[in-house]
Amino acid sequence: MCKESSISFKILSIAAALGVMVWAMIGCGVISSVRPLGQGKHSLTFAVGGPFADYYGGSKPIPYGLVRYRRGLTERTDFYASYHLTPAIFGILGLDFGIAKQYAVQNSIRPAVNIGGGLNFFFQAYDTSHSLSFDPKTFRAFPQVFFVGSYDLKSHLIYFGADNMLQWTSPYLVTALVLGGEYRWSRLFRTTLETRWFAPWENSTFRAVNYTAPIFKHGDIGLVLGLNLYF
Repeated sequence: MCKESSISFKILSIAAALGVMVWAMIGCGVISSVRPLGQGKHSLTFAVGGPFADYYGGSKPIPYGLVRYRRGLTERTDFYASYHLTPAIFGILGLDFGIAKQYAVQNSIRPAVNIGGGLNFFFQAYDTSHSLSFDPKTFRAFPQVFFVGSYDLKSHLIYFGADNMLQWTSPYLVTALVLGGEYRWSRLFRTTLETRWFAPWENSTFRAVNYTAPIFKHGDIGLVLGLNLYF
């Protein structure tokens, strides 16, 4: 009985934590790949941000953080993998990985187009006493696909698109519409600021979290900041 109760608690705790964070998890951080790196090149990104919500006395973006690594497999194709920092507060290990490819290059008014997809997965890694506590019944996986168009403006990159995550309960498809920009400080260092309309098709009135920037009571606006190192 105790073992069954412990397992049930783990499943409920991971479900509750992911339920609160689910909109911030759409695309997790800045969009995974706006332009390909080029074969053999690498980047590291630290990103933090999410939808605006009322917590700790005011409205501010949920601080969903992650660290992402990218590697150029070919001139047009990247591999990426991320470690999710915020779920670790709840004892949840969160990882994602995927592939992105450029399908069109920029040509006059036509934007460059990147399409990518991968898998986000989460499971209870340790309990409240910080003891390792992996149980396969807590495993949750969320497929993801994104589309992004971009314009290179010399020292800036402007982009727009959509991040989409598939979950196994209604609503099955959760979307974030994206508009962002990247500033190149040098060959190695760039910063990204991205605004997102999280879950634009969903009513945001009755939620576990008090989202504070919906548009016509649907979804929520959010901000995400990315710090990028290229090498």
